[in-house]
Amino acid sequence: MQALRLHVIGSFNSFRMPQEMRYHGTYLFPPKTTLVGLLGAALGLEDRKLGRLYDSTLIGIVMEKFEGRVRDLWRITKLKRTEAESAVIVREMLFNPVYWFYLSSSLEEYQLEKLKKAFYDPVYPLTLGRSDELVSVRSIEIVNLQEAENDMCYKWTVLPFDYREKKYKFEEIDFSKPITVPQVFQLPRSFEYGRDKRVPENVLFCTHVYDVGVRFDECRGWRDGDRCFFMY
Repeated sequence: MQALRLHVIGSFNSFRMPQEMRYHGTYLFPPKTTLVGLLGAALGLEDRKLGRLYDSTLIGIVMEKFEGRVRDLWRITKLKRTEAESAVIVREMLFNPVYWFYLSSSLEEYQLEKLKKAFYDPVYPLTLGRSDELVSVRSIEIVNLQEAENDMCYKWTVLPFDYREKKYKFEEIDFSKPITVPQVFQLPRSFEYGRDKRVPENVLFCTHVYDVGVRFDECRGWRDGDRCFFMY
């Protein structure tokens, strides 16, 4: 399988957990909708014109590293009936995250060579998270992915399913160090845009795998060198 591989480095980036109100925690990995938005920015597509890309684009994610989390205080003003009301929220962000992203589209007009050219000369600024959370794309290559062998270890990546529903085992764990076991989230694969808001659609159970790798006997993803991940 061929895919466009991007080596992406951020400064301060956040992927807000939508269920939180006063404290806006962040996922470690951008949702698929965010990466489709990144692709749309490179191609010059507005948010409302991303519909076809949501369904036709496959993405894969591997986190190389991040250097910590920071918390930023925001003061917001909300209209409550006829009066303005102020509130302070805490926004969590990742400091210096580094990712490997893999993209592939089944649409004829968005073949890999066109996507590669778009990232070399993007129409809009490339961001991950909010509109001011810029990223730098350090390398852009078309690569041949290999099908991962059975029992390969998936680590620092996103699985497009609930790992607990598969036959799995954890890699050997060093209990002398802090560890984070995989977490399962429900995330949208696309958005439907109305007149004044967007609505999440096609919700998918995803597993975020951190420093404790997971192996599967019957579930095979893709491999690029020593990076193993799933395209979804």
